[in-house]
Amino acid sequence: MIEIVALYFLLKNLGKIAKEKGQSSLQWIIFGFLAWICGELSGIVLVLNFIGQEYFIFSMFFGIGMAYLFFLIVKSKLQGLPDTEN
Repeated sequence: MIEIVALYFLLKNLGKIAKEKGQSSLQWIIFGFLAWICGELSGIVLVLNFIGQEYFIFSMFFGIGMAYLFFLIVKSKLQGLPDTEN
């Protein structure tokens, strides 16, 4: 539940940055959400395949870390865009 609340605020912040850059906020929110899901799933799959199923709890924490990393990659791409002039 805490992860969902954190993701909500992260995506809200991403949408705000997108508006400041003159980009579609919905598009970047969707990119951020998909990056989060892909990161979490890839982290869980990596741990379960290479370490084993007895480390399931560790795989969940690793998945959250990977999800945040993927989200930060999307955020850095957005922040690298030029600002719009008003």
